[in-house]
Amino acid sequence: MRKLKAYIRIVLGKRWLSNRVLFFKSVLYRGFSVMMTFLVSMVLTQDLHVSVGISLFDIVFKTMLYFIFEINWNNLIKRM
Repeated sequence: MRKLKAYIRIVLGKRWLSNRVLFFKSVLYRGFSVMMTFLVSMVLTQDLHVSVGISLFDIVFKTMLYFIFEINWNNLIKRM
């Protein structure tokens, strides 16, 4: 475990981002990702309503998960 912490410090240094920046990154990434989800679901289902429903669920659920993950990761880095 000590070697892992040392490696993370070397790779990332003591740099971490504020929660506001992490949230902004999360939203931008999810915007791109949801476009891909919509396109794939549209190709597979050939139904606009189903594709929009899948995309809306994807937006809300995965954005929250990603933001929570980023906060926890950032807190882990701060403690090292």
